[in-house]
Parts: sequence; structure tokens; C-alpha cells
Amino acid sequence: MDKEVIAVSAVQMAISRTDYLEPYVNSADKGPSWDGAIYVYNKPGDTHSKENLLGRVPVQVKGHETSRVHNKKIKFQAAVSDLKNFLRDGGAIYFVVYFDKDGYNTQIYFKQLLPFDLKRLIKNTGSRKSKTITLKPFPLTKSEITDVFLNFVNDMEKQRADSAIEMIWSKEELQQKGLATEFEFGYSTFDRTNTDIFQRLFDHGAYLYAKTELGVSLPVEYIENIVATVEERMDPIKVAGHVYYDKYKVIRKKDERQIQIGKSTVFSAHLKKKTSAVQFKLRGTLSERIIDCQFFLALLNNRKVYFDDKPLAMIESEQTNEVEKFNNMLNELTMAQNALKAFDVKEDLDMDNMQESDYANLRRFVAAYNGSEVSLEDIGMPFGCYRIGNLKILVCAIKNEKTKLFKIYNFFSAPIKTFLKDDENEKWEVPTFVALQSQNLIDYCNINFNAIEQLIFKVEYNPIVSQYIILFLLEVIKAYDADTNSNTSLLEASELIVQAIKKRESEKTIIRINELQIVKRKRKLTKEETYELMEMLKSHQSDVEVQIGIYLLLDAYTEAKLKLMELSEDDQKEFMDFPICNFFPKDGE
Repeated sequence: MDKEVIAVSAVQMAISRTDYLEPYVNSADKGPSWDGAIYVYNKPGDTHSKENLLGRVPVQVKGHETSRVHNKKIKFQAAVSDLKNFLRDGGAIYFVVYFDKDGYNTQIYFKQLLPFDLKRLIKNTGSRKSKTITLKPFPLTKSEITDVFLNFVNDMEKQRADSAIEMIWSKEELQQKGLATEFEFGYSTFDRTNTDIFQRLFDHGAYLYAKTELGVSLPVEYIENIVATVEERMDPIKVAGHVYYDKYKVIRKKDERQIQIGKSTVFSAHLKKKTSAVQFKLRGTLSERIIDCQFFLALLNNRKVYFDDKPLAMIESEQTNEVEKFNNMLNELTMAQNALKAFDVKEDLDMDNMQESDYANLRRFVAAYNGSEVSLEDIGMPFGCYRIGNLKILVCAIKNEKTKLFKIYNFFSAPIKTFLKDDENEKWEVPTFVALQSQNLIDYCNINFNAIEQLIFKVEYNPIVSQYIILFLLEVIKAYDADTNSNTSLLEASELIVQAIKKRESEKTIIRINELQIVKRKRKLTKEETYELMEMLKSHQSDVEVQIGIYLLLDAYTEAKLKLMELSEDDQKEFMDFPICNFFPKDGE
């Protein structure tokens, strides 16, 4: 019994049952690497005209006798020399046919080997003679068999350019280098009833192509074993005429369709069981959960939601009994949001990653907002960090010595005065915010620069206040320079503070230098600003630190370094901590 004859006969028999394919496979064909080809036509029939030929798919067929014919994937050793020949030819389909000792029970397995696959198989084979390939069962229906070859012909044409390129590109590499403008995938079929590309992906694979700036498509990934697909649709979601969202997600699974609205609401329909349901499970940030709760409450009360003015009624009568539960849930979330707003918190609370200790801190914080004294660790000072999940909140906590509990205040309206002593040991009242350093401004989520501006206007000015407010301004600029997120609000805050200081400060030169170093972080200085600095340089010949700052703003780094050397070592070290020194060129620049 000739195993190659059995294998080729099985493949020919399967292909012959189709309407668009014509096999030319011969077990006696001893040509290198190939056993023939399958021809693909664009019209069905028992006979085909060459005018209707779409393409030719080279094939190699191997037979294997086994006592166990199964319907699972198999592994097979393919000759590396064959794989290299396939790559030069643009690709091939590799068949392995399992059959029992009588040759009657057969199972066909196949592996499509396009340039994308072949380049990865051949890579690093070195002197090895063979390479393990994984084959999957060949489809049984006429339409699916036809689609295998039709898509192979189309992908073979798309990957023709890639077969001549030695380098293997990944999707991430092309994106990082800016070589890919967009990505696409698709499939071809003669089956007019099969129009859902997403449904096809659950049972079939598809190549993902990167469209490069040169107009060449490069395969970067083979997508298969899809569990779900997600499509975002930009349509308003309404209940009782009120728009709650401007988009939603359609999630397709093999036997299920889902519509996700917000983070918490999911409408689902099971295709086989013919059942539908709506689920609500709180997810997302605090603000997202509030919107989701408001939406679901409206849905419970109205029992109908509109997608771009198209109704979808999915709420069962028993679910409407949960209105009180969701009202309580919404009230708790809203109270938490009000408490955080009262403390000037600008970031959203990430509730998906909160621990039980974070929930305890949130409950305590809400209680404090409502006027209750709460239990806190006594850290020996009234100001500190209150942590809730991802939030670091700067607060003032004052202890009641009788109850040993604490009253929590917003840092910027705390009933505490701050005093500092000058060189003559005289006490001066200063705004509490001047104690904040650059890292505090980055870490805390409730720094209120509008409140700081108002405090600058209200504070009684004196030499100590002037000095510390200017030093605080430098901390804001340092925070901007140090913030890896390039938080432009810090730069805007520094501008706000400068304008407030200018209305109170009599020493204009220092303020102007700091104002221009903020400007320089946003744009190049104008000719007028440069001329102004040159004039300031002439009028401040005796002030070394002012001159260093001016030289740095003028990009005169050599002059700035020479002036810096005129300071003592301690003064040099202190000056280099000023943010204006960030204009010195870094090593290697």
C-alpha cells in the first residue's frame, strides 16, 4: 500500500467536491518540494476556463499510517529545505494525511505556509534539517474548503513584497518607528450568506497587515483563537430623553452578543439559547460609577433605553424592585464625591483597585466631611497625607484632647496660623502653603492654586513673607521640571503666582527674572525680552546671582559658569538647586 497515493487521493477527493477549485496533485510527481497545485477560479462549475483563474496554490502532501486517527491538531517534521523553497515561491499549503492500516479511514491536516509563517519557521534553524510544524484538521464543507484557498491566494499576493524582505517586523516595532500608518485585516468568501467578519474570526484566523507610508502592506500578526471582539460605536445613549453617554461597546462572542454601556451595565443575548439579560455591576472610577448608577436608576424607572433614538426594552419587572437599593448606592457615591470636592481633590478616585483599608479610609473621610470627629494616627503635627486608593490628599487634622479624636480640615482653609523667625529671632506670620516643596506639589491631588493666589493677596507683606513666597514659586517651577507627566497646570500655576506677587512685591528684578524663566519654558524669548535682559544685566553689575540668572536666560552658559565660580562653594551649591539652573546644558548636549 503506497501511503503517498492514499494521501494524495484523499486530498484530491476533498478538493473535487468543491465548485471553485481544481486539483492538480500527483503522487508520482517527484519534483523538489511540491506535489502539485490547487487552482482557484472565480466562477463555479465542473469545468473551468483559464480566463476565470484567480490563482494557483502550490501544495505538498505527506501520508502517515497510524492506528489512531483523531480530529485534533498534529505536529510534523517538515524539511527546512522545503520551507526555504516555499518562501522563494511565495508560499504553499502543506498537507499531512493520517490513515489506518487498511487505508479507509483518513483524516486530512493542513498548514498554510505564507511568507509571514515561513520566515518565522526558518529563523534560527541554522544547520537543522527539519522543523516542527503544527497542522490543524482540514475543513469538511465545500464553502470552508474553498475559503481556505481563496484567502490563501489573496494573502499570497499581499505578502509578495514581504517574501523579499529578510527582516521580520512586529506591529509594535513598526508603530515605534512611525512606519505604519494604519492596520487592517479581512477575509474573502464566495458564500454570500457569510457576511459577518467578526463571527468568522471565532473559528478561523486572519492576517493583520500594516499599511506603510510607501503603500506596501506588511503582515505583522496572525489572529486566531479569538475569544471576543469589541467594537466601540459613537451613538448617544438616552433614557427618558436624557443623554447619559455618547458611545457604547458591542462585544461579540461566539455564541453571545453584549452591549456594554458605561463601565457597569451589560445587555446580553445568547444566540443558541435565545435568552437575554441585563446585568449591573459597579465598576470604574468614582465619577464613572455615579453616572452608571444614575443611568441604571433611570432605566429601572423607565424600563427602556434608546440607542441613537432606537429603543431597546430589556428590563424585567422584578428588577424594577431594586430602585431603593440603587438609590442608596447612588447617595453613598455622591456623598463621597462631595467630600472629595470639598477638599479640592482634582483626580478621580480609582475604585476598581481599592483595598478594604481604602474603603475604611473613604468612610472615615466622608464622616469627617459631615462634621464628625474621627480616629487617626497621631503623627505629632497638624498637617499630613490622607490616603484613599490612588489619592494622596493634603489635610489638616486637629486633635481634641478630651476625646482623642480628630477634626479634619481642608489644608487651605485650616484654622491654624504659621509663624517663622528671621535672623533676629523675630516671629512673622507666613501663609502655611510656603512650607510645601516640589514633590508635595506633584504628589498631592488637592493643591489649590486659586486659593494660594487669594492668600498671596490677603497676607500681610513683610521681608520674610516676600522671601518665602518667592521660594515657594521656585518650588512650583521645580515641580513642573521634575514631573514626568509634564503637568502644564503647574506652569500655569507658576504664572498665576507671579502675577499675584507682582502686585505686592516691590523688588521687580527678581520677579521679572522668574517670570521670564517661566516664559522660556514655553517658548523662545522675543527680541524685546532679550533686550530687556541685556539692560538688566548692565544695571545689576554687583549682583552675581542676578547676573547668573540673566546669562542662563540668554543662553550665555560660559558667562554663567564664570559668574557662578565667583560664589562660595556653599552658595554655589545653594544656587544650583534653583530651577533656573535647569537651563544649563546637560552632559552630552
